[in-house]
Amino acid sequence: MKRFFLAITCSLCFGVVAQKVRVGASYTYLYAGQWDKAIQTYNFSRPFLTKPQPLLIHSAGVSGTYFFGDDNEKMLKHGIRLSYNYARSTAENTNFTNILQLHLLTPGYVMHWKIGEKALYAEASVSVLTSGLFRQVNSEPVSDDDTPVRAFGIGGLIEAEFGYRKLFPAKNSIDPFVSVGYAPYLFSRNSEAVLNQTSGLTGRNWTGLLQLKVGVQFTFGVL
Repeated sequence: MKRFFLAITCSLCFGVVAQKVRVGASYTYLYAGQWDKAIQTYNFSRPFLTKPQPLLIHSAGVSGTYFFGDDNEKMLKHGIRLSYNYARSTAENTNFTNILQLHLLTPGYVMHWKIGEKALYAEASVSVLTSGLFRQVNSEPVSDDDTPVRAFGIGGLIEAEFGYRKLFPAKNSIDPFVSVGYAPYLFSRNSEAVLNQTSGLTGRNWTGLLQLKVGVQFTFGVL
């Protein structure tokens, strides 16, 4: 009997949550001026490399959004979103493979607008942007006197998104979208040490970050 009531409770909770949840996947083009400069300096100072280190510009991401309220007639809705992006840069040279990995985790607040009576929508979000930069050489994490060389960062991100909702009979939908986001100040003190193995040579300990994103989302329930 206890298992029966537990199953019913879980089903009801899932049903309520599922009507307000959206999950998505995307490709993101990244531009971070200071990080690009550090990688370019790394390549310039090592002319012996047969394959230069690529910039951290291509990223894959996933996201989940939860919307508040049950009134589907409202033109404006509010919610919270958690996004994760991963970028990787690999350069394979003779007896030397250098890998850079970038992780971006972005929790934030979202506003969602319906555009007229059509299936178009627009969103604006404000988020906290956190980052982690890591380097591996020949599959081993880089360290300095047994201390891992890595860089963590934090900043703020503003984002605008536009999409189209294709409804299904069950009131779920698939939503292709495009978005642009900008972080004017992402502080990451040790990023140069990870990217160029120097400190104070290539520029500042913070960077602006531009994101251009295209992807698809799945919405469970009517927004």
